[in-house]
Amino acid sequence: MAIEAMSLDSRKKEALASSKVGHIEREYNIVSDAVGEDGCRTIVLKPRDMTTLKKAKQELASEICRRLNETGTVFKKILMDTLKDYKEADILQMHKRLLLDEKPPPVKATPGCFKIILGDGRKKNSHHISIRE
Repeated sequence: MAIEAMSLDSRKKEALASSKVGHIEREYNIVSDAVGEDGCRTIVLKPRDMTTLKKAKQELASEICRRLNETGTVFKKILMDTLKDYKEADILQMHKRLLLDEKPPPVKATPGCFKIILGDGRKKNSHHISIRE
């Protein structure tokens, strides 16, 4: 898949590469960001290893499907597609809270504009995963 846009955050030393539909396809660490004498800016990026993130996404999607009693593969594929929009830190935080905490938060689905809520929903530390059409 071709990269359509790239977002750079020099404060956090990271870059995100997005596809045409807006999914985050790749993540990078910014190794260096320098401006030459001629005014040409050179940014050196190092790709992040995404294997642990992919595994965490699969485990998170499986656990959400299990808790919502969704046995079909289509829902899991849609959820995996939606999780492409989330940064690594958010995925790992949701994974930790749902699978590794002693008292995991409840998982519920709201009707209408379909949304999966991890946690209370009214509190700051809850996560909302919106499933689009």
